[in-house]
Amino acid sequence: MLMGLKLGQSLDLTELSREQDQFMIEIQWKSNDIKRKGLLSFLHLNTQECRYATTVLLLEEGEKLRDKRNKIALDNLRHPTQCIRHMGDQITQSGYQDEQIFIKLSNIPDNIQYFNFVLHPYHLKKGKLPTAVPEDVWLRVVHTKTQEEILKIPLLQHYAQTNPITLFQLIHDHTHWKLNILLQSMQSEQYGL
Repeated sequence: MLMGLKLGQSLDLTELSREQDQFMIEIQWKSNDIKRKGLLSFLHLNTQECRYATTVLLLEEGEKLRDKRNKIALDNLRHPTQCIRHMGDQITQSGYQDEQIFIKLSNIPDNIQYFNFVLHPYHLKKGKLPTAVPEDVWLRVVHTKTQEEILKIPLLQHYAQTNPITLFQLIHDHTHWKLNILLQSMQSEQYGL
C-alpha cells in the first residue's frame, strides 16, 4: 500500500492493471456546517441545503465530454459498457459520506483516455451558497478481487468553495494507466455539473 502521494504526483497502475482487471475507488469526506455570524449572518438567506457528490467524467482526447452517458453521477450510476459503476451515496458509522466507484478496465471504450473524479455540490441552484462544505477528504483504491488496498491518502482538509473540484484523474493511453492528484477548481458550467 502506498501512503505518500501528494498534489502533482502520480501513481503508475500499469503493472497492477495487468494482474487485476477491476478496481474499487472509494472517496470519503465529512460535511462541515458553515457557521455565519455577525454581519455575515445575512448570507444565510442566500443558502441552500445540499450535499456534495462525486461525478466521474469519461473524457476523450483533448479532455472532451462528447456523450452525456459518459458522465457517471448519482442520476446516472452506470456506463452502458459496464466499465464503471457508481454505487451511490452512503453515510458511514463515523459520519463520513462514502462513495464507491467500480472500474472494469477491459470494458473501457478505446476512445476514452481520461477519468476525471470531480467533487461538487449536488443540485445547488445558481447564486446560492451551500450550508455545508466537505472536509477531511480521503481517497482509497482497492483490488476488487483480492481486497488488497493499493492506495489510501488524504486529498483535502477543507474546501470552502461552491465550484466543483477535480480531485484526481486516471489516464489511460491503451498500454499504461496512471493516477494523477490534481485538486483543481473548475467552473460548474464546464461539464454541466
